[in-house]
Amino acid sequence: MATNTRSRFQNPAPKPSFRALYRGDAVGVFDWRCPGCDTPAHEEEYNDAYEVVVVRQGTFVREVNGSPALITAGTLMFATAGEVHRISHPVPGGDHCSVFRGSLPTLREMLGVVSPDQQDRIEPNFPLRQTAIGGRQYLLHRLAMRAAAGGIDPVEQEESALWFLYAALGFACASRNGAATRSRPLGGAQLQKALAYGAAVEELVRRSFGSRMSLAQIGRAVECSPFHLSRLVRAATGLSIHRILVRQRLRHALELVLDSRAGLTAIALAAGFGSHSHLTDAFRREFGCSPDRVRRRSAKEIRAILSA
Repeated sequence: MATNTRSRFQNPAPKPSFRALYRGDAVGVFDWRCPGCDTPAHEEEYNDAYEVVVVRQGTFVREVNGSPALITAGTLMFATAGEVHRISHPVPGGDHCSVFRGSLPTLREMLGVVSPDQQDRIEPNFPLRQTAIGGRQYLLHRLAMRAAAGGIDPVEQEESALWFLYAALGFACASRNGAATRSRPLGGAQLQKALAYGAAVEELVRRSFGSRMSLAQIGRAVECSPFHLSRLVRAATGLSIHRILVRQRLRHALELVLDSRAGLTAIALAAGFGSHSHLTDAFRREFGCSPDRVRRRSAKEIRAILSA
């Protein structure tokens, strides 16, 4: 997680790796693996980004401002840009962490939602340094890591990471306050804004679903930040932006399956899917039947599938 990993470790033994799985304008997702090699005399390390970290395996001691804490697997950890800390491994085995780096605008927006007292802060202020992660938040993190590593759809990759960050910050605020943190319902002008953005995204997706796009590109097209847009669209439609995009692609693919003789690979590419298998998997989840089987069934059978 610190920036000087190359100079920190002077031992020719195995060195840590910090591998980027996804880099977007609003969020980045990384895989951190450390074999357990400490810096000489546990030198200070420096963070150059705001990070939300899920410790997946291992145990280590993290000391910030002279205050050490034992970090174990299943910990949700927060690191501030510019923070100086020391890391040591009291037991062998190293550690394996998932690291999410949010941009300053993204984190400010999220913290303004989950912790209203931070709405006017210029620099984000994480509510905690670490806490045991909740089951729901851990599941969201795994889904985000899987999307980031899969590299199939940049909208899914970025939105999955954003929603994990949002859940993690909300969970940390709730842990700090000792009470559940709930998003405030939208009303009045906010609701109208959400509806307007929802309509704008639906129209953009309708026109551009066949092209590869990122959440940041969608946000720029409708003049809204990725996180704020994702939140407003979900409030207005009950769907994530990725779900809206995939639903449109599947509707178009279904029309081509039914009304053309094009091969499934050509249909997949025309509808915006990365491959034949990507289309087939999504199609089966949506309609309960593969594209091949739909082509072989009668109209009556197809209606039964779609109405089930």
